[in-house]
Amino acid sequence: MKRAALRPAQRVALCYMAAAALWVLWCLVGSGIMLDHKLSGRMPTLTLAFEDLAAQSLVPYGEEGWYVSSDADPHLTWQGEAYVETVQLHAQYRLPPGGVALYWRRPGQRDFTEKQKVYARLTAPDEYTFTLGGEAVAALRIDPDSLGGVPVRVQDVTVNPPRAWYLRFVPGGGAWVLLLFVPVFAAAVWQALAAALPLRRR
Repeated sequence: MKRAALRPAQRVALCYMAAAALWVLWCLVGSGIMLDHKLSGRMPTLTLAFEDLAAQSLVPYGEEGWYVSSDADPHLTWQGEAYVETVQLHAQYRLPPGGVALYWRRPGQRDFTEKQKVYARLTAPDEYTFTLGGEAVAALRIDPDSLGGVPVRVQDVTVNPPRAWYLRFVPGGGAWVLLLFVPVFAAAVWQALAAALPLRRR
């Protein structure tokens, strides 16, 4: 007696269900790790003023609180060990800044590298959010612009800003792409393998 073969739509539905289950599991594991770091004090919420940061290639410009980059590599650096999931830069610009980037350095590392770099998302007016996804850091470096000659007023930098727990389960842009298209690809591969292999007899 032959088993009834699954229809393509059923395969796609099963792949989406598996992807959703894996996403929930991933978020639960991440929540547990975050809770452990919070309870141990390794994941503090810090609000850093401009004066708390080491500024490089930024000089005063016009009104008080405004600075301008003197070359194409301005940056703000913070030294301190912490477990970091997200960082927010609150800043105003008078010109488009181009890429706003953050680098992090792990304990024991001496230099920042391109491999440990994320670009900001504009999540609210004058709010630039960097998502590290959970990293033990010894230093952070923010490049407020990538062009040079851009006037900026930094209000503050928040390390691990407070976040509603349920937002962890809301996929970001990259996660949405994976959740939408990987199950379809997996179902197509499954369908191709099923067509290539004869159904077993019981």
